[in-house]
Amino acid sequence: MLKKFIFIEKTSKYISISSYWVGRINLLNTQQTLIYLNPNVMSSDFGKAIKEKLNESDLISEDLFMFHFNDNEGLSLFNKNEEKKVMSVYGYKSAKAICKDALFVTVLVINNSIVIRSTHQDGLGTFGTARDRYGKAIEFTYSIDLSDEELGKAVMDAFEYSTSIYKKK
Repeated sequence: MLKKFIFIEKTSKYISISSYWVGRINLLNTQQTLIYLNPNVMSSDFGKAIKEKLNESDLISEDLFMFHFNDNEGLSLFNKNEEKKVMSVYGYKSAKAICKDALFVTVLVINNSIVIRSTHQDGLGTFGTARDRYGKAIEFTYSIDLSDEELGKAVMDAFEYSTSIYKKK
């Protein structure tokens, strides 16, 4: 059973980590403060930040799910504020420029295991699971007991398998 879900974005200028609420589908936690890190962050610091966001992610009740699911204005405002912050701090000219410089990974806790999934960006702000040449999802499963350093390294390694229509490998 899925218990935790976070989304990690890596660009040439920053890494951001966001937590999600787990309900019928995963919903961006619009009450959070995203974590921003240097793209050259040490594995142990990266792993610690990932664990912090995993701890923040949680299963939510049906009532809370429906409230946030129907709150398009809150989600839109949250996303616009984060985009403005990133453009201001990191010098991007548009949301499109951010997307074109980004790769993404998801980290989940399922049945007491950590699952790291590389993603494929198939449009501006749209993603799917990255797949190998046989069509199998690219994901890595680890013990829930990974150290901060091991987790940080495992996630950084997973970015090597993330793809985007905007980036040539």
